[in-house]
Amino acid sequence: MHNLIVAGLDGTRARIPATETVATEYVYGKDVGRAVDLAATMARPKQIAFNIGSGAITPFEDVLAAVKALCPGLTYEVEPGEAAKTTISPLDISAAKRELGWEPRFTIATAFEDYLAELKAARAQQLPESVQIKGN
Repeated sequence: MHNLIVAGLDGTRARIPATETVATEYVYGKDVGRAVDLAATMARPKQIAFNIGSGAITPFEDVLAAVKALCPGLTYEVEPGEAAKTTISPLDISAAKRELGWEPRFTIATAFEDYLAELKAARAQQLPESVQIKGN
C-alpha cells in the first residue's frame, strides 16, 4: 500500500505484484494502535483476546479507487503472475466492540487520505539534501 500511495504522490508508475491484488481485509495502523491502547488501559475486560480488523473484505479495485481519488494521475502495472484466490472471511470484531467499545474509525478511503497527509507532512519537515548537515 505504501508503494502505491508514494507512486501516486510522486507521479511514478507503481509496480504491483499479482499476489497483492487479492481481495483481503485491511485495517489502518492507527485503528490498531487505538485498539491496543484500549485493551492495555482498561480494567480487566471479560475477554483478553480480540480480533482487530475492518470487519469487511475489500476488493483490490476499491483500494485502487481510493488511491486514484487522492492521486488522480496514478499509473500502475500489475506484474505478471496469478493473483491468489480470496479464501478469507472478515474477522468478527464484535468482542472488541462489546468489551472495548472499539470499532474502526477509518475506511480504506479515509485511511489513505490520512496516510497521504502524514506522508506529505513528513516530507515537508525534511531538509533538502543541499542543506543537510553531513556526519563526520
